[in-house]
Amino acid sequence: MHHHGRVLAVVVHSFGKGKSIWVAAPMESKDEAVNIRLTQHLLQRVFPAPYRFELDAHPAVEMTLFDQPHSHRLLMNLLNMQSAMPPIPVGATVRVQTPTGRTPGKLLRIPDLKPLAWQKKGAYVEFKVEPFEVFHMAILEYA
Repeated sequence: MHHHGRVLAVVVHSFGKGKSIWVAAPMESKDEAVNIRLTQHLLQRVFPAPYRFELDAHPAVEMTLFDQPHSHRLLMNLLNMQSAMPPIPVGATVRVQTPTGRTPGKLLRIPDLKPLAWQKKGAYVEFKVEPFEVFHMAILEYA
């Protein structure tokens, strides 16, 4: 799609309370550091912090976060998507926000319910994840 002789490469679209970013090039799927920084910059401009969660980890690690209000807890899943078999264990640093007005409580590793240490970091609860091969799950209780 051309507009005044220029090619539109990035489109930001608002709908309701949400926003989406459409990017013509598959920037986030390339490993080059410049693409990673550009993607980060773009997201931070359109969606200013603080975020529901932040993850510092190997690029192959994906994280999902579920709020389970009936159980008064957040459920976090980290998945190591490395193609190498067996995957090389990788650690991570996770920062997660409790829902507005909620106080963070115990952080427990699943499935053994081992308590994990966390600290307050601005708007976030921050904790370190020990190196894991494929899957790491934790729950953060809140009151």
